[in-house]
Order: sequence, then structure tokens, then C-alpha cells
Amino acid sequence: MIEIDLSNIFKHSPLPIYVLQDGFFKLVNPKMVEVTGYSKEELLAMPFYELIHPDDRQRVMDNAMRRLAGEQVDEQYEFRSITREGVTRNVIGFFSLINYGGRPAVLGQVLDITEQKQLEDSLRKNEARYRAILDSIQEGYFEVTLSGSYTFVNPAMTRILGYSLEELQGLNYRKYTIPEHHDLVYKAFNKVYRTGQPMDFFDWEVVRKDGARRHVVTSISLLRDDSGKPVGFSGIIRDITSRKRAEAALQQEKERLAITLNSIGDAVIAVNTEGRVNLLNPVAEALTGWPAADAVGRPLEEVFNIINERTGRPAKNPVHRVLAEGKVVGLANHTALISRDGTVHSIADSAAPIKSSSGEVMGAILVFRDVTMERKQEEALKASEERFRLLAEHALDIIYRYRIKPEPKFEYVSPACLQVTGYSPEEHYADPGIVYSYAHPEDRDKLIQLYSGDYDFSAPLTMRIVRRDGTLAWVEQRVVPIYGNLGSVVAIEGIIRDITDRKRSELALREVVQGVSASVGMEFFRSMIYHLGRALDADHALVGELVKSENPRIRTIAAYSEGKFLENFEYLLEGTPCANVVGKTVCFYPERVGDLFPQSKLLKNTGAESYLGVPLFDSKQNELGLIAVMYNRPVNEEQFRFAESLIIIFAARVSAELERVRADEQLKYLSLHDSLTGLYNRTYFEHEIQRLEKDPPRSTGIIVCDVDGLKLVNDTLGHEAGDRLLVATAGIIRRAFREGDIVARIGGDEFAVLLPGSDERTVEKACHRIMDAVEEYNAANPELPVSISAGYAHGKGTSINLRDLFKEADNNMYRKKLYRSSSARSAIVQALMKAMEARDFITEGHADRLQHLAVRLGKAIGLPEHRLTELRLLAQFHDIGKVGIPDRILFKPGPLTAEEVAEMHKHCDIGHRIALSANDLVCVADLILKHHEWWNGKGYPLGISGEEIPLECRILAIADAYDAMTSDRPYRKAMTHDQAVRELVKCAGTQFDPYLVEKFIEIINGQNSVSPDDRYSL
Repeated sequence: MIEIDLSNIFKHSPLPIYVLQDGFFKLVNPKMVEVTGYSKEELLAMPFYELIHPDDRQRVMDNAMRRLAGEQVDEQYEFRSITREGVTRNVIGFFSLINYGGRPAVLGQVLDITEQKQLEDSLRKNEARYRAILDSIQEGYFEVTLSGSYTFVNPAMTRILGYSLEELQGLNYRKYTIPEHHDLVYKAFNKVYRTGQPMDFFDWEVVRKDGARRHVVTSISLLRDDSGKPVGFSGIIRDITSRKRAEAALQQEKERLAITLNSIGDAVIAVNTEGRVNLLNPVAEALTGWPAADAVGRPLEEVFNIINERTGRPAKNPVHRVLAEGKVVGLANHTALISRDGTVHSIADSAAPIKSSSGEVMGAILVFRDVTMERKQEEALKASEERFRLLAEHALDIIYRYRIKPEPKFEYVSPACLQVTGYSPEEHYADPGIVYSYAHPEDRDKLIQLYSGDYDFSAPLTMRIVRRDGTLAWVEQRVVPIYGNLGSVVAIEGIIRDITDRKRSELALREVVQGVSASVGMEFFRSMIYHLGRALDADHALVGELVKSENPRIRTIAAYSEGKFLENFEYLLEGTPCANVVGKTVCFYPERVGDLFPQSKLLKNTGAESYLGVPLFDSKQNELGLIAVMYNRPVNEEQFRFAESLIIIFAARVSAELERVRADEQLKYLSLHDSLTGLYNRTYFEHEIQRLEKDPPRSTGIIVCDVDGLKLVNDTLGHEAGDRLLVATAGIIRRAFREGDIVARIGGDEFAVLLPGSDERTVEKACHRIMDAVEEYNAANPELPVSISAGYAHGKGTSINLRDLFKEADNNMYRKKLYRSSSARSAIVQALMKAMEARDFITEGHADRLQHLAVRLGKAIGLPEHRLTELRLLAQFHDIGKVGIPDRILFKPGPLTAEEVAEMHKHCDIGHRIALSANDLVCVADLILKHHEWWNGKGYPLGISGEEIPLECRILAIADAYDAMTSDRPYRKAMTHDQAVRELVKCAGTQFDPYLVEKFIEIINGQNSVSPDDRYSL
């Protein structure tokens, strides 16, 4: 054991530190107080184990006791701690055995790893979730190298092809592709590789390992590594064999339907969404008196003229209600049809919607028959059984009595039969066997047992029926047997309840899972919201993504309302129940939600009475948006729990798809836009050229722009300044055009604008707008002016060659650039000069003092006037290159690092390039380059020595050094005159020309006279 002083460690450590002895804290540092939430006094008075989670407490105590006993124990391990507020944190403890107060003690430090633990757990869950999704989808997913070797397939892929993953590896696609499609598949993959663009689903046929042929559709995408290099392909394969067979079967069914319509005994009329007739069968022609050729295209009311046979007043046509509500509707009782010749027929009928596969109402079908005789029988039956009917006729369920012996017949069937089955009670009286005709074929045996009396009457019978209109319904029968004298069943009485809605919900749940598993992108969101809305019997459903801004909004991705898809829309998040969902938790408002959020336009527009919302998060737990369903009625707790559980199941899938779609959109945007300016890039510009060449407009204009002086800015101020110049230029050009015009950056300093459909005058005005915008920008931003050379070309007629037109615009631009280049560089140099003056590199008045000292020395040694002029320019502008040196180096208060010194040395070369670009400074460009060279050759940037160094540079070096030494600097105080003179003498012959040093000292000491014999050799 060693004695150590813990005071410094306690004072400076960012980690909690403590000393533990006899089960109590003896010392704790301030960080320990901060992290635990206890005061120092509370910690020193409490047993240490109270800070340990109960499940870890014994282990930590045992380790502490064993360590104090001298045993070998791990010096660090994980456990959980509890703060004063009861918050559990995951930590790593670091422990050492020390001597404290002459006795063994434990020195401990704690590192909080709670967030790391949570992140690891989240990553594990996400990986498992995505793997489960791939393993559960019905579509095959694959990844292959460029050579076609499989690197990954999901289970569905092996099921579709009949090969295991091991068998697929190394297997050429021709092995399982029918010969007719070999070339089709090769071209598809080759196109994706050449263009880099994914390919939507295309059809082909494969041959499974067992020899069975299957129709499939495949989508392909290119896989790239981190550098963007193509490394393989990924794709989805969907088996559509059943769909292909269904399409063939559907065609056969259409043919059979036509035959059926013409042969059945009921009249059939079909109408479109406008209520106009588009089909009559022969029975309908006979009853209405209208030939199909005359009736088609006419309003239904003109062909199907119905009245109430008791009052003689026109009856309501059920088709209008069907088209409005999308539900089956029957004719009112006592309805009569007046045929074209005036004949009156008592009829019974029902009207049903004709719907597309997506649930959209496309028309209605009306089925009716002449029931004059049945109507008479019905009236007689009602007269004899009025009391019973008063009860049965108002029931929604079918109430019936069926006689088994001596002969089968229905003795009573309630009117609900027509609503539930589409068949009237009279039809059941006339034909007792009708129940077998509309029983589903697979459930017919159950019905035969029931109506024969050979059935377990204690259990209800659940079965399917096919309504008259062809729709499927589920019913549940509860039956009571009537026994005869011999103990056998002679009749049954029963109640039949329509449970289609309940069954539909159960089936719809399965449909949601199956319906969305194969979808991606917008198809997925629309499919999911459609199936989800149906499964939950919701009036409104939506998936919305969060749009972050000063006033956050929700933008719908897919919205479904009362049986129809809506156009996507946006609404403010604030003031809606969604504000309590997004980024937070599930929210449920069972009733009167509009009263709770009176400002919500979403609730007002939908008329919703109840609301359920579930939040969406991405893989990093950032809020994405929400799924919401709304009802125009109150919803009970049981319905809410079912809806919540179902939506939460799909929320993770929706989140993952939304995150994937956003990533795809970002990649697509980057592939078509310049990353610096946000304009379209050359790839997009070339694509538009190719598109317009295929269908050229009558006239087209092209403008080509080039940024003048960009190289000078890059070379002097650096590429960051050059990038700012390019961004400013892009903004100027973009603002000069309409939003729909194609503005692109097609090269380093080149921009182009494509103006299809514009006349020559419009294109010329656009060029003027660019130049006016440049002048306006430069007036507001004089520190770095923009100069643009622009040229345009215009063509008209269908034979325009856009590439020649572009070349013409480029040549016109180049001619203007040759004219403007000199003035543009001069403007930039003038801006740099102003920037140099504004930055005050050294100290106030330095340039004036330096010019005065240098000229005095120059005159003293006999420099002619023209060289004195150049010396003045050199003194004023020798450091102009420092405009390209970062402020962090230029104004650093302490010594520079080796890298910073190398950066500072560049100012000579930068200044040289600036001077060459300005007519007024060309004469001193070479002097600016060499003004930091040393007499002994150890200066920079060229390393020349002695009289190779221009005389003006040697003069400036001495004057500059003297003024620098006698002026204050950020990192030191000014030297005295004598100290500076001694330093000049010390450096004479190394840094400075020794003769000039001697003459300079004479001048500043008041000995200004120089004899002709002493003049420096010029």
C-alpha cells in the first residue's frame, strides 16, 4: 500500500472520486456531489451501498470487502447506481487500494456510460427489426456482385426459385431463366450498370429447381461502396404467377358473366357514375319495354320509371343512394315499374355499387324482378301473421321457421332476409332450396346438416353466403329444434345475424399485413393507409411527416377520407391534437375532439369526433411525423386498444420506409444538383439538352456565363473565398430568372441557362438582368466584387441543334470575357487593396512611417526619382499578399507553429500574383515577391542572396525591421531606439546588406549627409 495526496486529483478530475473505508465515504470530490445529487455532508454520513442499485449492491459490496482484505479483485467493472432523485445510471467503476489514515481504504472513480448502453441497445433492436422485416416479406430480396454472384438472399428468394442460398452462389441466371428471356434479363442489369439509375419492375419467367415455370417481376438497383464505385446489384423479385392466372381466369369470367346476364330470370340494369344506363339484359328489356340499343346512354329514371303502387307517387330511385354511399340499397316496399307502354309491374329489387379494386365506386347495378304474384302472397301472409310480424319485421336479424317434415318448406322468413342475402322472403317460400344456392360452396355441407335436423344445436353455425349481387357475407345462426311426437326434429326456428363487419375487420387485419408487405415508397404509404383505414373502420386516416420551420407543419404523405384518397395537404401543427403526438407519445381523444382543439382546421374539415395518433421516429429517435386515424363518431376503449396495437405494429415499418424514401430523395437531389451552389449540375443540363433534342420547341435560347477573375481570387484569398464568390454568382443568376427556368453550374466557373420557348428579345433581356443584378450586388458588397462575362445564342424552328446553339453562346461569352478580363482583375485588386487597408495588418501608421524611412535611405544612397517612386509603391503594397492569410495566423498573439510559418511565407507569392493583375503595380510585382529575401540567402521564397536581391527590397527590409522593432506588437512591447540599432548591427551581413545598415543608422542618428564617393553602386 502507498500513501498518496488526493487533493489535486479531487480538485481537477472531471470524474466523481471518493475514498471508501468501513463502508462509509471518507472523502468525496465536487464532481461526486454533482453527479449523485447529495451534498458532501450527506454523502459522508451515509453507507456507500445506498448509491448502488439493489440488484448490484451485494456484488459491489463483496468486491469492496475482498479488495480491503487484500484479495485480487478486478480494478474496474460495470454496475448500476442510483441518484438522489431515484434515477438509475449505468457506470464503470475504477478502484485502487490505498492507505488512508493509517488503514486500508478504497480509492474509487466512476464513469457514466448510460447513453452508450442505450445506444447499443437501440442499435441491436433496429438491426433485429430490419432483419425481421426482410425475413417476413413475401417478395424475394437479393444482393449480387457485378459478376452475378449472390452475396445475400432472404428466405422468400429461395422459396421463389426453389434453390438454397448455397446452390444460388455461382449459379448463372441463365440456369433458371427461360431461354426467351435470357437477353431481356442481361439488358436490364446492363442498363442499370450503365446509367446508375434503378429499374422499375419488369416481367420475365423463371424455371424453378423442380421444373415449374413461374412469372416474376423484378426491380434492380445499383450497389455502390463508400467512394461511390459500383460493386454490385440489389433487387426485389415478386412472384406474380397467381396474378397472371387470375387475369386469364378473369377474362373467362367476363365471358361467362355475359352469358349469365342474358340467361338469368332477373332483370339487370347497369349504370355509370352519372346515373346513365350502359347495360340491360333481355329480362330488363321485357319489363321496361326499352330495347338495349335505345336505352343505353339515357338517364336511368327515363328507362326505370318507378312509383309507389299504393300512392301512385314517384318512388326514390335506389341507384342515386348507392352512388352516393357506396352501399347496397333495396327498393322500398310496394314499388311498381311502369314500362314504356304503360304496363305496371310490381317489382322487388336491390341496387349495389360497382367498385374498382381500390374501393372506388365506378357505377351501380340494379337487379329486379316481377313479383306481382309474390306480392299478393305476401299480403295474405301478413294478414294471418300480423302479430308475429310486428316483432320480426323491425329486427335487423333474419327470423325464420323452417319445416323439415313431412316436406321441407319455410313457414316464415322475416324481411331482413332481403337486406342480408339479397333474396326476398317470397323467394324462400317459393323455393326452400334457395338457401343452398346462395350458401358458399365450402360451407354448404354445414347447411345441409342443419336443415336436415342432424346438427349439434347447442353451438352457433358460422358460415358464408353469396348475396344476390355477388358479394360475400358472413352470417351466424342460432337455432332451436322443434321435436315431433316420435322425438325427431320436425322443424327449426332460428335467428340469422349478419356478422360481415366483424369478419371483415378480422380479414382486413390480415389484408393490411399482406397488402403492404410488397409495397415501397408512395405505393406503400397509400396502400398502408387504405388497408389500415378499412381494417379499423375509420372515416379518416393519414400518414404525415413533420416539416420543421419557425411554425412547424405536418405535410401528408398519404391521406384517406370516407372511402377516397385525398390530395396531399399541409396544416400547422400548433393547435391540433397532432402537436401532442409528434415526437412525444400516443394520444387518444374518444369524443368531442373538436371542442378540445377549436382552432384546428384539420378537425373542422374532416368533421372528426374522435382521434387517435401514434408518433413516428427514425433510427436515431428523431421525430419524423405521425399516423393518425379519425372517426365521425365516438370510439370506445376497446376499439381504441385494438386500433392502437395495430397502428403501433406498422409505425416502425412506416418510419423505416419514410427514412429510406428521404435518403433516396436526397441521393437523387445530389445526383442532379451542384453541391456548392444548389443549382442544377452539368449532368442534369445535358439530360435536358437530350430531352429537348427529341421534341424541340419552336424557339430556344441558351445563356452561358463565366466568372471573371475566379483564379485570381482562389490564388490570393484561397478557395473558400472563391467558393463564396461562386455562391454569390449563383444567387445573382438564379434571381434573374423564373423558378421554372433551367439554371445550371456546368463547370468550375461556368454557368448556363436553358430557356426553351423564349424569343430572342426575351433572352437578350435576361442577359441584361444578369448584368444589372451584378452592379446592384457589387454596390452592396464592395469587399469582393463579382464580374460575369455572359454570352447568348437563340435559335428557332424544329431543326435547332442545341449543341451547336450552346457552342455559339459559349463563343459569344468568350469574346466578351477577353474584353472584360483586364478590368475585372483590376476591380478585384482594388478590392484587395481596400481590404488590406481595412485590416491594419501591423500598427496604425506603419505604411506611412515605412515609406518615409525607406525613401530617406534611398535618397541618401542616390536612387533616381523613378526608382524612388517604385520604392514608395513597394513600401505601401509589399504586404498586400497578406489579404490571403487567415486572421488566426495574421493576428496570433504568440509565436507561430512551423505550419503557420509556412502559411505566412505564402504572402509573398500571393502579393506577386495580385501585383501582376493590376497595371499600377506590375512594376513592383518582382519586388513584392523578393522583399523577404536575406543577404546570406536564407530568406524566402527564392533563397537568393547578396546583390541578387533587388536594391529596393534590401532597403525596405532594413526600414521595415526598424519600424517593427520600435512599435508595439500583440506579443511584445516596443524596443528602444538603441536596442533596435544594436539588433540591426547584429544582423548586418546575415539578414541585411551591411553597407545599407551602416547608412541607415547614420540617417536615423541625424548624420544625413552622404558624400558622392560613398554613394551605393546603383
